Amino acid sequence: MSHEEPTIEAEVVEIDGISIQSEIPHQERSRGSSEPHSAWRSWQGKVKAVDARWWPLWLILGFLLLIIVVAIGMCAAVIGFIYWICKSLIRGLAAMVFPPSQLPR
Repeated sequence: MSHEEPTIEAEVVEIDGISIQSEIPHQERSRGSSEPHSAWRSWQGKVKAVDARWWPLWLILGFLLLIIVVAIGMCAAVIGFIYWICKSLIRGLAAMVFPPSQLPR
C-alpha cells in the first residue's frame, strides 16, 4: 500500500521581513500590452553578456573542441599522405609494366 503525501500550495508573502512581489500581475500586464514582445526587451542586454562564472566551462569546452579539430586534421593529413603514397606506387608499377610511348621532355 502506498500512501501519497498531500501537496500543500502556499503563496510567499514575506521572507525575513522583505515582502515578495507576485509575478502574476506583471504577466497579466505584459499580455495586455499593445506590443506582444515587449517583455523580451529586458533580455536584449542580458543575452549579449556571458556570466563570468562560466568561463572555466567555456575554456574546457574550447580546449576539447581544439583537440577534436586537430585530431580530425591529423587524420585527414595521414589519409591524404597514404593516398599520395599509394597513387605514386601504382603509377611507378604501371610505368614499369607499360612504358610510356614517348620520352619525357
